[in-house]
Amino acid sequence: LEYVWRAIAKAAVSHEADPRTPFVVLTIGQPQAATGGKAIDAVTGKGRPIAAVLDLLDDAVVERLRSLA
Repeated sequence: LEYVWRAIAKAAVSHEADPRTPFVVLTIGQPQAATGGKAIDAVTGKGRPIAAVLDLLDDAVVERLRSLA
């Protein structure tokens, strides 16, 4: 759970420093609600601190990364 809060904190600071630069979280499996998934969802999306949470096991991860560039 600590890693989720660290990612959120780093994303928030990065977003305040330069909101135009996307902050992407790379993971293996999406965090569940009990392990911070709801918190991550609350700050993820266009105009929010975390641009996307990408699962490295997802076949479409490369295309999603390209779309964020």
